[in-house]
Amino acid sequence: MATTRAGTRPYRLWKAIPWGGLPTAIGLAALVIGAASLFPLSGLVKSLVSESHAAQLQRELLEWETKLKELEAHLAYLASLQRIEKEAEERLHMAPPQETIYVRVDVPPFSIPTLPSRYLPPATEVEEKSTPWWRKLINSLPFW
Repeated sequence: MATTRAGTRPYRLWKAIPWGGLPTAIGLAALVIGAASLFPLSGLVKSLVSESHAAQLQRELLEWETKLKELEAHLAYLASLQRIEKEAEERLHMAPPQETIYVRVDVPPFSIPTLPSRYLPPATEVEEKSTPWWRKLINSLPFW
């Protein structure tokens, strides 16, 4: 055992550190090392969260595609000719035609009704388009 002089105390290293001594320094170092070790862990957690979010979005996409297929099947059913005929007969009390009847009408074909001239818009004269001067010039050239 070390001996000390009377009236003096042994030198302690942690008393020389002004911010709380050696135990505080060790605790702070442990906290810093622990916090630094959490950074890779936080990246792992973020990637796991993003992977779970991606999986959730994949499930939602699959659900929407399933709903789309169901709606397309329902639309195909609604547009089927057999269903339309069934609805026409049951709900609207319609029946398919038994025979086709043709009626001949001895009337001249439809013509434009004539109106008095006072109701007609004024007739506009169509001006003949004259050829432009540069076209006449080009046409008058012998090599053209």
